[in-house]
Amino acid sequence: MKKKFWYIIFLITSGFFLIGLFFSNQVFSKKIDFNPSIWELSDTLNFKFSSKYELNKNVVLFGKINQDYSFANIYLFIEFFVNDVKIQTDTLNCVLYDSYGNPRHKNMGNIQLFKKDYLNNFNFEKEKQYTFKIIHGMREHRLNGIETIGLNIKGK
Repeated sequence: MKKKFWYIIFLITSGFFLIGLFFSNQVFSKKIDFNPSIWELSDTLNFKFSSKYELNKNVVLFGKINQDYSFANIYLFIEFFVNDVKIQTDTLNCVLYDSYGNPRHKNMGNIQLFKKDYLNNFNFEKEKQYTFKIIHGMREHRLNGIETIGLNIKGK
């Protein structure tokens, strides 16, 4: 009887997982964890994506910081390449706290999560290689408290 119960629970859980995979509008997701939680100015983050189909998707940057991060925002310099040809360079200001010191995004205890829309409705062409290179643009060469920076390519 117990085996049958656990088997049913396993099937239901697996079913929900598969349904989530089939109906997910996310095409690409990658994160880079910093251990220890320090991002040096010389550390360039590379995110590579190959498009198998023609897609019209959004690009979203996300991250996670801890209580050792001492700024209210983070500047990100992004270089965007298609087949190793630079097509765009951008500076993003990700505001993390309001003027009263309250988090603008979700937080869990001492961890602050953030996300920033980068490209909306971008047309990814079939069979091309896309590369996003990211460095931080803060005055300090060494940022303490950065735990994760990532990139999602997903539907609208």
